[in-house]
Amino acid sequence: MKFLVLFSLTMMMCVPDTRGPWREITQNGMTFRWKVTGNMLEGSVHAPLQGWVAVGVSPRTGIVGSNLLMFRVDEAGAYGEDQYVTGAGVHPTIASLGGRPGLRVVSGEQSADGTTVHFELMLYDDGYHPQFQAGDACFLTLAYSVADEFDHHSRMRTEAEITW
Repeated sequence: MKFLVLFSLTMMMCVPDTRGPWREITQNGMTFRWKVTGNMLEGSVHAPLQGWVAVGVSPRTGIVGSNLLMFRVDEAGAYGEDQYVTGAGVHPTIASLGGRPGLRVVSGEQSADGTTVHFELMLYDDGYHPQFQAGDACFLTLAYSVADEFDHHSRMRTEAEITW
């Protein structure tokens, strides 16, 4: 009996998580894939050039008020910041605003095909992270640069309305 219980638990841990479907949008050369399970957003973002990449999510159009995730991949590896856009060109980290950063960079790579970063984001209910329900409409900002420094202006930025 102990073997059967242990075997059953082991098999349950090996079953892939299929809760919540993966969604994808490609616009202006960028691709964003995401899946929401509970209060966790799993995602990946790809841009066609080497440099920083960013994803912003907001309940309204425009980047101000967005939870902005910025990433870069350089010789030190993949790095990301969980930010909040308070004004045009002003996007401090959520930690500096007193919020709880929820970003974990899983991996990242740069190649001749561009920059790709995989990440997880805890969607804390702190006023800075998205709190949408499945089926809610929201606005997604995608952007990339040809530089790794986050203060370098974007080469491309686009917005799309998506369903969470």
